[in-house]
Amino acid sequence: MSDPMTDRDRWWCVIAYEVSMLRFAMSISGSPPLHNLISEARVLHTRNLCDLCDPRARKTDIKPSDLFDAYDTDPRCGTLKQLIKTFAQKYGENQRGHARWAFNKMAVHPTKERNTSFDYTPYLTLVLPALIEIIAEMETLRGRSFP
Repeated sequence: MSDPMTDRDRWWCVIAYEVSMLRFAMSISGSPPLHNLISEARVLHTRNLCDLCDPRARKTDIKPSDLFDAYDTDPRCGTLKQLIKTFAQKYGENQRGHARWAFNKMAVHPTKERNTSFDYTPYLTLVLPALIEIIAEMETLRGRSFP
């Protein structure tokens, strides 16, 4: 009989899902109306991974400290912590013009600020390279790649 999945195993599966969906969304292209669908998929999975790296996370959000033993004290996590700190500056605040605002107010919530289309390119261009570095460092610390 196999051991039941631990909470941490389940949380890793959630992060792996988000990483794999983001990678897939980044690998495809299409013309309207597929372009909007693909763009929104990229934003959704980027935003979900942004939440992992957001120091303002809610208690119920998965955080790096939930995924790694002794995250707060293990020196091996130092690079990841620095990457996340740098990322948080790029992600910004929930104010117009910041990536956090664009993802929250223009994509995942039906706000009064929305229209039927929005160009997420500058925001994805800003945060994706930093997010990709974080994913790579998590894979290094974990000792294996996400599927």
